[in-house]
Amino acid sequence: IGAGYSLVLRDKLVKKVSHFSLKEMSDFSTPSLINRSTNDIMQVQMLVIMMLRMLITAPITAYNAIVKIQSLNGTLTLAVVVAVVVIVVGIGLAFVFVIPRFKLIQELIDALNLVARENLTGLRVVRAFNAQNYQESKFEDVNEKLLKNNLFVNRVMSLIMPVMFFVMNTLSLAIVWISAILINNQNLGANPLEGMSIQIQFLTYGVMIVTSFMILSMMFIMVPRAEVSAKRINEVLETEVSIVSGPQTLTIDEQSDVELAFNQVDFRYPHADENVLSDISFTAKEGEIVAFIGSTGSGKSTLINLVTRFFDVSSGSITINQQDIRDLSLESLYDLIGYVPQKGVLFSGTIRSNLQLGNPGASDSEMKEALDIAQASEFVDKLELGLDSPITQDATNVSGGQKQRLSIARAIVKKPKIFIFDDSFSALDFQTDKKLRSALSKVTKQSITFIVAQRVGTILNADKIIVLDKGHVVGYGTHHELLKTSSVYQEIASSQLSVEELEYGKA
Repeated sequence: IGAGYSLVLRDKLVKKVSHFSLKEMSDFSTPSLINRSTNDIMQVQMLVIMMLRMLITAPITAYNAIVKIQSLNGTLTLAVVVAVVVIVVGIGLAFVFVIPRFKLIQELIDALNLVARENLTGLRVVRAFNAQNYQESKFEDVNEKLLKNNLFVNRVMSLIMPVMFFVMNTLSLAIVWISAILINNQNLGANPLEGMSIQIQFLTYGVMIVTSFMILSMMFIMVPRAEVSAKRINEVLETEVSIVSGPQTLTIDEQSDVELAFNQVDFRYPHADENVLSDISFTAKEGEIVAFIGSTGSGKSTLINLVTRFFDVSSGSITINQQDIRDLSLESLYDLIGYVPQKGVLFSGTIRSNLQLGNPGASDSEMKEALDIAQASEFVDKLELGLDSPITQDATNVSGGQKQRLSIARAIVKKPKIFIFDDSFSALDFQTDKKLRSALSKVTKQSITFIVAQRVGTILNADKIIVLDKGHVVGYGTHHELLKTSSVYQEIASSQLSVEELEYGKA
């Protein structure tokens, strides 16, 4: 039952997190969410198992023993009651000290996971900057705090059992001593033999009662830690998701036209004082390549994140075929989009399973065509297993450029109506970039193509180039038009292109 309960809980948690926007993800952090779905659920599961085992047997045992002794002698019954009260008060005092530490321990485990994750994912950078000592000191600092808090909790908990046994043994001595006095004074039973029988009953049942309360106390020791874990799990489950799926569906087949428009869009990040994007308006039609360029921090990737609804606009609207994307179901919106992030992302499995992620029914010929367009065939064809070649966790068995080309091929296999390349060509050399864009133009004629770029050479042939600076549109047009009208674009272009490329617009 405990394992089944944790299975259901973990399933709910993963489903909830899968609907989080970037805002909720940043609120919790990835290491914390991993810890909540593993360690916290395990704490709750252990409590459920203990409760199922002990919460039934211990109270029944204690109740039967109390019923047996309550009518035998009031003085001895009072001794048992005092022992139980001492145990309950002792456990209560222990809880007062350890409950705040349980929450702190879980937070420190989150912090420890965060530091460890940073060290592992950034291992090459740490070594390149000879920063091992700095990173190790960060880890040791958190680890030391975790150790001290765990030692404090364990020391308090380790005192509980000796105290319980001391109380139980003291109760046994008290029963023997009190019953001996009562027998001597002929106040226990009709005769000494009956008095000794009652004494033995009190010893037996008194130990049963105290033992039952000890078992219950051991279970309740687990309650504070499980309670902290349960609250952390509930924090995730009860979080209001900021990106809500709309009620409408929008299906656009290959033969239908698609049009996407930004209508006076403003956006600011949660808790920020200023807009990241201000008064953004443009229209992109089927077959057009719309490129975004600007300095670092100008808002290019943020703008793209609004199309995918990783964030929602603060004001204004984004529409697809005159329908506000906030009114569309997320499923129908994502069906239209083929997204390639700045950093290529592949999942453990095979090349085939990665390419079929957005189109499970894709044939081998469709995947090979996509690999050809993405300039990935040259290395996939050399692999012994071809499409069935394995991809390891974090795609460590392929290079950065290969990972990016496979990510681009995955988007092509999906055959979306809206392609989004978020600086996706930056990991490619100029020659591969040029070949890929030339081949790509043949499959995007019935789609809108958005390209975020740092290199002007990548977007020379775009139908529209939108120049962003500090969240504002400061240039709009083709390459040749912007060379005449936008000083920001002129500055970027002249720093990257030769005189011939500036004049003829070829790269």
